[in-house]
Amino acid sequence: MSRLIPKVFASEQGRRLASWERPQPSLDEVRRQYGGPRISDEELLLRYLVPEADLKAVREAGPLKRRYDFLDETGMNGLLDHLLTLKRPRQLVVSGAAGDFVLKRGDEAASSRG
Repeated sequence: MSRLIPKVFASEQGRRLASWERPQPSLDEVRRQYGGPRISDEELLLRYLVPEADLKAVREAGPLKRRYDFLDETGMNGLLDHLLTLKRPRQLVVSGAAGDFVLKRGDEAASSRG
């Protein structure tokens, strides 16, 4: 390995690589390149770090769904049994019109509060 590095840097491309310096644009330059002075710092970071095509796809997809419909035949007991086998979370709280159902792992029993 130690003999390889001098060979690499002896080539023309290796010499160019050795003299290359990482660009250090100013914040104003980055801001101009990615959206102008009116975008927020958060939006600037997002545009700087995420490829434009990915950002466009996420925005076109719209907001995340907050409600999930489970269409399988697993009943509530099967779902609770599965949740109890998971390492996390230690506690699960399900909120509904009738109140909250709290399921805790370990020696603590399931309870309902409302």
